[in-house]
Amino acid sequence: MLLEPQALLSGVKNGNRLMFTLCYDRYHRGIYLFVLKYVRCEALAEDIVQEVFVKLWDGRAVFENEKALTVYLYRSVT
Repeated sequence: MLLEPQALLSGVKNGNRLMFTLCYDRYHRGIYLFVLKYVRCEALAEDIVQEVFVKLWDGRAVFENEKALTVYLYRSVT
């Protein structure tokens, strides 16, 4: 199931766990590979990605658009 980014983000902001799972599925691989380039340790990269998505869930109400979400995810790991 491929949702428009705005619909996906709207669901996450409203606390929809399925939408969060879909968001995770959409972005985690790219974020993981990005982190792995810096830390060069698979276990550490997985931990960092997990922390980023936990913070996303905890602060989900602050995101207004897809661009803000993408920027947040990539900046969170640097």
